[in-house]
Amino acid sequence: MNATCRYCESSNLEQRLTPDGPHYAAERCLNCGRHLRWIPKPDSEKARRPAAHRELVRKFGRGFCELCLLAENDLPGGQTLEGHHVVPFAAGGTDEQHNVQILCTGCHRFIHWRRTYATPRVSESAT
Repeated sequence: MNATCRYCESSNLEQRLTPDGPHYAAERCLNCGRHLRWIPKPDSEKARRPAAHRELVRKFGRGFCELCLLAENDLPGGQTLEGHHVVPFAAGGTDEQHNVQILCTGCHRFIHWRRTYATPRVSESAT
């Protein structure tokens, strides 16, 4: 099955490698120019992260999300508390308490979305 663009149904797709980013590559349509998806890095370390994140929650958690302040018992279905590295682990961040925030799944995703999409755009417009 060939992949096609969900916007214009073209099969003319490109995968651009992002070796320094948090993803392996970005896939976009060459016909309409739209971003289609991020391709995750084939990294065995990623498979071990959930257990490490649970350990951070056990170690530093206080029973609520430090961003939205929802208690663990009040989180929507499927969400849990997760450990988030302020300075990313891949950039030399540590598992020390000053570098870890305990966040719900939604807030954790939002922060990573902001890092990936919004922050570079804000930095570019400021120059």
